[in-house]
Amino acid sequence: MSIVLPYRHIGWRNIFFGMSFLLVILGMAWAYASFRSTVSPIILQFNNYDGITKIGSLIELELFGVFGLVMLSINLLVANTLEKRALFLANLAAVWSFFLGTLLFLGFAAIISVN
Repeated sequence: MSIVLPYRHIGWRNIFFGMSFLLVILGMAWAYASFRSTVSPIILQFNNYDGITKIGSLIELELFGVFGLVMLSINLLVANTLEKRALFLANLAAVWSFFLGTLLFLGFAAIISVN
């Protein structure tokens, strides 16, 4: 007598969403570890023409990640809703979410390197 466990297929779409969430969470943790003891303002936005255009605190920097997680969650819900009706759009939402997570991680890395 053997026990049959339910097996749920983990598709590449779920792997993309998992990697997206992981990138944003790692970026938030890296920023927190880098700036947790900083008392001076953090440069949040910088360009070559105008110089420093926005400064803020660690809380504002972490809010970038929180809003990114909210966007990824909405994309995940949309992709799961579209899975049966429009598979291409569900897959597009997964790829777009991975792109968004990568950009947020690179944004955290750029802010850390500027400061």
